[in-house]
Amino acid sequence: MKILNELREKSNLSISKLAINLNNGYGTDIRNCQIWDWENGYRTISEKDAAMLADYFNVSGETFIS
Repeated sequence: MKILNELREKSNLSISKLAINLNNGYGTDIRNCQIWDWENGYRTISEKDAAMLADYFNVSGETFIS
């Protein structure tokens, strides 16, 4: 998912820092490999996780739905 990679890099976040921020801010258990898999198309993002990322990056919920 190219858009996730672009938003993360635009925010100057490493994958691990994004995972920490999501876990602390949303009470999730997101792992670095999960984010990497999303970015590289190896894992499909759930609607719940898409909504969380949209909220985190302050973008439309449609942004992360394929």
